[in-house]
Amino acid sequence: MQETSGRPKLRKAATIALLLGLGVGAWGIFRPKPEPKVVQPLTRQVTALGRLTPEGGLIPLAIPSGTSGSEVVDRWFAKEGEAIREGQILARLSNFPELSSSVSQAESKLKSTRALLPFLEVSQTRGKELFQGGAISEEELAKTTAKIIEKRADIQAAEAELTKAQSQLNTGQVRSPINGRLIRIYSFPGMKATDEGIALIGRTDKMQVWAQVFQTDINKLKPGQGATITAETGGFKGPLKAKLNAIIGQVSDRDLFSIASNNDVNARVVLVKLDLQDSAQLDITSLSGLNVTVRFDS
Repeated sequence: MQETSGRPKLRKAATIALLLGLGVGAWGIFRPKPEPKVVQPLTRQVTALGRLTPEGGLIPLAIPSGTSGSEVVDRWFAKEGEAIREGQILARLSNFPELSSSVSQAESKLKSTRALLPFLEVSQTRGKELFQGGAISEEELAKTTAKIIEKRADIQAAEAELTKAQSQLNTGQVRSPINGRLIRIYSFPGMKATDEGIALIGRTDKMQVWAQVFQTDINKLKPGQGATITAETGGFKGPLKAKLNAIIGQVSDRDLFSIASNNDVNARVVLVKLDLQDSAQLDITSLSGLNVTVRFDS
């Protein structure tokens, strides 16, 4: 009897278990599914190799036009790395002594030509007085006036000759066209000008970074975008902040900005220019050409 009376209890427990199982299963089927997590795509930071460059680029210093082409550099008055100012004489050429001698001769000739003019003018004044007094004829007075006219013409010719000699003297010396720095000398004393000129100068008071960005990354950049500049192999401590000034838009082969072995020299790049924001905190005016790494803000 006890066994028979226990069966209803077992059936009831089994029924409850079945209902609970069905309920859990139904909940699993019909319960709201959680929203899938949004996976943010990974954005790769654009980096590029660049160089510290004076604003406006590096300027080749050429010998003045009008030379024969056979001149060599005779003497430098500035050293590599020195600050230079506009109009400053930086170098003299081998033709300078000859041209300087021509100037001296023209000055002496002008001085001799002018020396007689005051006496002729006094003679003319005296002649007019004598003519008015009837002491000399009009013909004699005209001769005195003609001598003065001739002497003044000689003076004008001598002045023109001196001006020409002084102008030619300028072809015997090289002056700086800018305020900046003498970055590199190509032609030392005794050497002719090279294809790149005799030297390289630049406006180093305002330095920029010129960088080469892969053409596949250029669409990720825009003017005004920030960047961090670090020296590739030393030169200044700490990073510098910069802003993208311009995208030149000319695709070219990549230069060897770095000696790193993993450079892809066949890659196509676009030149960009960045303005340094805190360069005043560091003396980088003498670091033109320094290789740097540019990391653009995302």
